[in-house]
Amino acid sequence: MLSFLLFALIADTTPIHTTVADSTRVAFIAQTPVSWESVEYDNLSYIRFTDSPLTDSIGYPELPMITCLVAFPDSVTPYLEFAVSAVREQSVDPVYPAPAQVMSYEYTPAVVDSFVQDSTAYASDEFWPSERVRIIGETRICDQRLLQVQLFPAQYRASDSTLSTVMSFSVSVSFDSASAVWSGTGLGPFQRMVDGSSIVGYHPVLQTHAPDPEYFGKVDPRIGPTRMPDYLIICASGLYDQCEDAIDDLAEHRVDLNEFDVALVTTDEILDEFGGAATAITDEILRDFTEHMWVNWGQPTVKKPEYLLLIGDHDDVYYASEPWFLPTHEYPWSGELIPIDMDMVGNDEWYAYFNDNRDINNDFPDMMVGRLSVKNGEGADTLSVMIQNLIDLEDPAGQSPSPDY
Repeated sequence: MLSFLLFALIADTTPIHTTVADSTRVAFIAQTPVSWESVEYDNLSYIRFTDSPLTDSIGYPELPMITCLVAFPDSVTPYLEFAVSAVREQSVDPVYPAPAQVMSYEYTPAVVDSFVQDSTAYASDEFWPSERVRIIGETRICDQRLLQVQLFPAQYRASDSTLSTVMSFSVSVSFDSASAVWSGTGLGPFQRMVDGSSIVGYHPVLQTHAPDPEYFGKVDPRIGPTRMPDYLIICASGLYDQCEDAIDDLAEHRVDLNEFDVALVTTDEILDEFGGAATAITDEILRDFTEHMWVNWGQPTVKKPEYLLLIGDHDDVYYASEPWFLPTHEYPWSGELIPIDMDMVGNDEWYAYFNDNRDINNDFPDMMVGRLSVKNGEGADTLSVMIQNLIDLEDPAGQSPSPDY
């Protein structure tokens, strides 16, 4: 699975245009001109491509690569077809190999490129990559199935240093319409990001919102409010007891400013409903609740919640009885290239990985997740002041934040 893939695709400037998106197929055209520059390494000349994402198979020719997402129905098998235009083969200097990344300690620790050239790849008499277009997998964002399709506008044959390029692709992914099941909620809050991205074939799903947005107040975590909220607050119980008025003000602010339906639950209520014999809230219990909420609250096939706000702070389980305790999900740090002195890292977005197994620690969340990290509810630098500054900052009348901000 790819973390923040959608944001990466938005940054991709490749012109990709949907031409067909109907009951039998999704088709698109991609314009893929390529450019390169000459570079030298160890007194040898190479060409290195510019202005495009590049393949990263270490030691193999580093070639331009375009990845796009294709919105696709569930319960069907994709069938890929494509055509290319303006194929050109030419002799060039060797293509620079995709480098390895290693740590350098010459001045300060930094990740740097290291030249690696695979001897087998650079003796091959076959074009690489072997396929111009391929489906490399699929992912989901909210309830929308997305195929990951890669295009390779350049292929390289190392034995005689020949480069084969194309100017454009015409791609079609078809399916059996009789078995197709399209999502009723689609990309949810992320569909507003589709314009200008490399997602093709997606039809925005009209989200059904109540005509009069409402703050439902503190709700039963198992039953939920009368309809699915747009904005869910999970608050450490002790903080809500201390700062109920301020937290309710924030919820009402979201109703007034953003026209969101808002609901709130506290950690004690979640523990009572989902904790079994546990005596303190844990990340697993919170995940039990968020998954239940996603599937069972309101009308989940009509509207999905978009935002999750956590109010409270994380610390060692020793502090689980503290009124501010609201744990994050922790997992072992495995960043070998970045020498950070830590054993575990935390990730609040894990609470919104609704389409993943729980052992997946880093992926694209199905809700936008944030946290007001605070331990105490009274005093100068506390939750009430934090909330008031936030409301003042977002005041549509243009009011400046308070002096304490």
